[in-house]
Amino acid sequence: EADVLRKAMGKKKPEVMASMEQKFIDGSKAHNVSPKLAKEVWDQVVEFAGYGFNKAHSAAYALLAYQTGYLKANYPVHFMAALLSSERDNTDKVVRYISECRDMDIPVLPPDVNESDVSFTAVGDSIRFGLAAIKGVGETAVLAILEARDREGAFLSLIQFCEEIDLSRGINKRTVESLIKAGALDSIANGSAESHDAGLMRAMLIARLDRSLESGQRRRRDRAMGQENLFAGFSEGVGQEEDVIGDLEVECEPWTERQILTGEKESLGFYITGHPLQRYSKELAEYASTTTAELAQHGSKKEVTLGAIIIGIRDLKTRKGDRMAVLQVEDLEGFAEVVVFPDAYRACFRLLQEDEAVLVSGRSEPNEESGRMIASEIVPLKTFFDRKATEATRTVDISLVLTGLPVELPGQLREVLERHRGEVPVSLRLQRHGADGFRARLMPNRFLWVQPTSALVADLEALLGEGTVKLRR
Repeated sequence: EADVLRKAMGKKKPEVMASMEQKFIDGSKAHNVSPKLAKEVWDQVVEFAGYGFNKAHSAAYALLAYQTGYLKANYPVHFMAALLSSERDNTDKVVRYISECRDMDIPVLPPDVNESDVSFTAVGDSIRFGLAAIKGVGETAVLAILEARDREGAFLSLIQFCEEIDLSRGINKRTVESLIKAGALDSIANGSAESHDAGLMRAMLIARLDRSLESGQRRRRDRAMGQENLFAGFSEGVGQEEDVIGDLEVECEPWTERQILTGEKESLGFYITGHPLQRYSKELAEYASTTTAELAQHGSKKEVTLGAIIIGIRDLKTRKGDRMAVLQVEDLEGFAEVVVFPDAYRACFRLLQEDEAVLVSGRSEPNEESGRMIASEIVPLKTFFDRKATEATRTVDISLVLTGLPVELPGQLREVLERHRGEVPVSLRLQRHGADGFRARLMPNRFLWVQPTSALVADLEALLGEGTVKLRR
């Protein structure tokens, strides 16, 4: 009975403890302890079971809290690098800590075979992503890459990389593909880790991978047998230079932003160079009341709205046979679970697709492991924001500088406006610089009124430049 009580205290099971109270008091009375004193002792036991431990334990926690607080305040980059390294296998926590780095203005640089270590490392005021945190790249493979880099210096081309690494140490085609998708080989294709067209670089690397693996490993075998390239002695470094040029000379379509982010999600478990929700950051700040990180902190049944990407869908049926679903969603700060019961499911099931950006309205639900909510409505973010923009916008202001304006641009502008016809007026603010400069405002007729959607803004800014369009409310 004493052990049952001990377990009930440790596991915080109030119903079991309540059932033990009378036994405790009766047993105390049998040992000549007054019921009043026994009740006082029992009340102390109940209070201690709520949350209690000895003073030495408290002191140890207090000291640890002070030390970590001091390190975070005085050495934030090193502290966050160590924190990320300690949780590198927990995608949810890595996303949360990278979001915290963003709030602390600490850049988290993408993985790079010429710069990264096994784990996350502090590099000046930034943190460099660790290679071992890439999915499909084990620590054995990372150590093989680092040994080759220490031995031969920086990798200058994909062929050289494939030549220097030891494929017998957990490295294969899938491993290198994961490195490419994570962006860890961008500097090999471009010569710089921070300045590149990621879509073009990664597309070229994937296109060259099979030939590079074959050629690199053939050279490795030849070298092991004591054979050298017939022309190796003519010019030191020529072979490497030709490898770099050869890696770049490949015709392929650059990856789209969606392909880049999908590859990063596949290899890292999250997005590192961007996020599908970033384009909606201003709107989310206005219309979303919570994030996945905050969701777990809300009390039960609090009404909230959450902007997120659907990353997983589990279709279910109730006992009555009605269809429902449980969604895994992700935003810039982490992950959460959304339960869609039959009534809400019937209204939105056609919209439930992976990679869809949505605004979820509903109530928060207590969940110890992660944020959770019960959905009452799910709307695509684009549809919701376009609807709000249409309701709130009085005019669409377009600013044009006439100096140096291409002759064909007015016709192109008219075509864009005609594609997005709607009920909101357009205002053209014209300006010309120089001695005969002027400013003018034109209001096109109703035939060129528009629907003020994000697609309209994107098309206009693609034609006229960023910042040339404003939705006036």
